[in-house]
Amino acid sequence: MSKIDKYIKVLKTFEQPVTIMEWTKRIVENYPAMLIQTNKKITVSELATAIRSKILVGEFSHVEVINSEYLSKVRYVSNATKSQKSNQSIKKPDRNQVAELNTIVKELALLVDKLKKSY
Repeated sequence: MSKIDKYIKVLKTFEQPVTIMEWTKRIVENYPAMLIQTNKKITVSELATAIRSKILVGEFSHVEVINSEYLSKVRYVSNATKSQKSNQSIKKPDRNQVAELNTIVKELALLVDKLKKSY
């Protein structure tokens, strides 16, 4: 099992979103050898930083980052959930929304014309 597979396996054990540090601590509880990287012992904080970096570059396709005011939290997201969220986010606007946007665009165009004339 690869390191990333182990990380994901541990993340699946949480029922609620968790901080990367909480996730990392549980990884170390389950896989203490994770703190030994290329014959060098690293700290839990260093491992958390490495995991955070992997998240930022997209190495975890099943990790969703949830930003809160103080800490980012993560959770496991299955393929089905990712697909469902993707379908929801691509929803086409209804006629009322399109009409509202057209009205706003027209009003903005009028305002731009007025501003041009005043200068």
